[in-house]
Amino acid sequence: MMRLRLAVLVLASVFAAACATMEPPRIQVQRLGRPQMGLTGATIDVTFNVRNPNDYPVTIDRVRYDLFLNGVRVGDGFITQRVEVGPFGDARMSSRFDLNYLRVPGAVRRIMEGDRVDARTRGRFYMRRDGGRERRVNFSSEASLDFDRGPRP
Repeated sequence: MMRLRLAVLVLASVFAAACATMEPPRIQVQRLGRPQMGLTGATIDVTFNVRNPNDYPVTIDRVRYDLFLNGVRVGDGFITQRVEVGPFGDARMSSRFDLNYLRVPGAVRRIMEGDRVDARTRGRFYMRRDGGRERRVNFSSEASLDFDRGPRP
């Protein structure tokens, strides 16, 4: 009887550990809007694609990221709108990103005047499963993009 209880306890523990495993979603820059240039800076709409590799829905509560264009860090951005991503699903998240010419003199203007850019992001997003405890996940992604068009083939 004792062995049976132990076996059931071990199986329950293994099953619980397997159920608790959550693979984090993947976040990648999908699109950079055409820069809207002003006197002291520019504004870019940054769109991310989020892919959920799990067989259950997840919620991305918020995202904080650093944006690098052609190897130059141009600042940090935030997404505060909550996004639900279904099982094995995709979703889009967008952020309006402000670039200050004074922060990275000359480099920002050169980047904005071109049609293509190598974009790299790194940051952190906060997610949860089924309304559970929030989990912090670091991410990094790279993409070669045309302004207003998306990834290069």
